[in-house]
Amino acid sequence: VLTAMHVQERKQPLKVYVPYTQVEFAGLWFANMFIYNERMSFDISLLPLNPGVMVLEGDVSLEFTPTRHLEKYSKYAAGFGLTPVGYSVTVREGRKRFFFSSDLASLDEANGNLNADVSLLEATHPPLEEVAALSREKGGSLYFTHIPRELEDGGIWKEELASKFGIRELNSVHDGQTIVL
Repeated sequence: VLTAMHVQERKQPLKVYVPYTQVEFAGLWFANMFIYNERMSFDISLLPLNPGVMVLEGDVSLEFTPTRHLEKYSKYAAGFGLTPVGYSVTVREGRKRFFFSSDLASLDEANGNLNADVSLLEATHPPLEEVAALSREKGGSLYFTHIPRELEDGGIWKEELASKFGIRELNSVHDGQTIVL
């Protein structure tokens, strides 16, 4: 993405937010890339992404909530001085809310945000039972992502949802797909 911005002759400075525990690491990593600062047509600022609310403009805000998905890698990352963290994101504009779960260890992590106007949940890691229960409970405002098409379209995943849990339709989205509300 950075290279594409450079090739398109971007001039406006770019703010890149990274997890607050990784700003130094990201700076060192970027500094060792051949494309970084000296060759870019624009300035790049690395800023800490802290859990909590970030107001963007007017009544638009982003809320970042750490997830437990990467905790299992903590012991490996610690040897390199890293603290892996993933975030779910809630976007608010006025009274409208959109929730994106990111990778989760369990769908329980998303429960406090599922009353959003639209919720997009990553479904790779949680058990199928949890996906089915949420789909049954929330229905139309809940969408699932990270379901391989070959599993979803007539595949094992979809067959299990139907046979074990009675779920015949699942709101699923794929990369590049547009959701019309």
